[in-house]
Amino acid sequence: MSRPEKTITVGELKQHIEGLPDNAEIFFGSGDLTFYRVKTRGDDLHQIEFNELYEVE
Repeated sequence: MSRPEKTITVGELKQHIEGLPDNAEIFFGSGDLTFYRVKTRGDDLHQIEFNELYEVE
């Protein structure tokens, strides 16, 4: 099964944030997205959800 487009693995995400202290702050988008939750979408697929709705143009 191939990976859905525009995804990264948890391992890849960990590599990107490796070395950051636990109290480091991060923001999403242009700082206009608020983290909501991580939702399971399949056996090995999880979605990070935000409080805001947006449209892709």
